[in-house]
Amino acid sequence: GQHGARAAVLGAGGAARAVVVALASRGAEVSVHARRRDQAMELCEELGAHAGSWPPADGSWDLLVNTTPLGGGGARDETPLPGGRFDGRLVYDLTYGAGTSALLRDAAAAGCRTLDGLPMLIAQAERQFEWWTGRRPAEGVMRRAAAERLGIRETVSHPVS
Repeated sequence: GQHGARAAVLGAGGAARAVVVALASRGAEVSVHARRRDQAMELCEELGAHAGSWPPADGSWDLLVNTTPLGGGGARDETPLPGGRFDGRLVYDLTYGAGTSALLRDAAAAGCRTLDGLPMLIAQAERQFEWWTGRRPAEGVMRRAAAERLGIRETVSHPVS
């Protein structure tokens, strides 16, 4: 049969659980990599994923997802993979903050496509607003609020109407 993308998830907490479920449900071959191997194995047993080595072996992933807090908030220069080899296609860092995380800078320098956690944070805020109020938030209001709160300049281009 056809195998899905190989996804390596860094971390084994609550965010990792959600990511593993989402990726596995879409046919990805998921491995979980955590400093505490027992934590990774516990998560994998429950969800049917594979517990991998720390750090992930070279050439073992197409998609790498960071669910650890390293790189978030005021710790943008901290990385879960110092000196790591980025030989996959896409690195998704769930952290967000002003500037680019060290993980995504390293991944981009190695030629990977990158994505940070800000779009997910904004999408969650929009869904929560709708859930609580029954109305959709005005277009771009959550994105602007996040940018202002994080002290980042918006780089999103606005389509001409």
